[in-house]
Amino acid sequence: MREPSAVISALTILQSPNLVRTARRTELPRGMTFLLEVAANDAEALKKASQTTGRTEQTLREAAGFYIEQVLLTSKTDSYRVLGAHMNAPTDKLRRHMALLLRWLHPDVAARNETSAGIDRSVFASQITLAWENLKTRERRAAYDQLRPTGSFLRHPNISSKRHMKTLQRTSAQRRIRINKSKPRQRKLRRTIASGISGLERGGLINWFFRFLRGYR
Repeated sequence: MREPSAVISALTILQSPNLVRTARRTELPRGMTFLLEVAANDAEALKKASQTTGRTEQTLREAAGFYIEQVLLTSKTDSYRVLGAHMNAPTDKLRRHMALLLRWLHPDVAARNETSAGIDRSVFASQITLAWENLKTRERRAAYDQLRPTGSFLRHPNISSKRHMKTLQRTSAQRRIRINKSKPRQRKLRRTIASGISGLERGGLINWFFRFLRGYR
């Protein structure tokens, strides 16, 4: 049985676009596969969604497309969310969602899926394929999960497969180097401030101030 929660959420957001910001901050609803099938113009899914919600197929396609564009494919989202899935989703589900999203962008379907402003949604193809590249193997997924909070991957849509893994490794190493380099400087600053507080307590404000300038250069 298809879960209609995501489709209903999409219809609600289409009717009240001010809810987009809230939807971007909250967990994805159940039934994302169903919503992507609707967006991809799957005949059976559209028929079921129309029976469940009482809305026309055109409205359902518009709502599903609007949800994908406004909630999934934002500039700050991660690869799991781009594919409409949670972090614990199996690879088969990620692959299925990727295929449905690319079908949504197919010229035969995209003609029905242009926004009211006439924006061609095929511009999202690189973001979708990059998200799949990040997660399609166990090794890439583990590397992505390790660095996921940085959100750095979605800034490199043209990276090749081998360079992709090298970039993950290099980014991780660079982060460790920056952290290690910053620690001595932070310790020195803490010692200087501590000595300054002690100096202030003894009333030597001017002398401490010049010692601070000399010591921290």
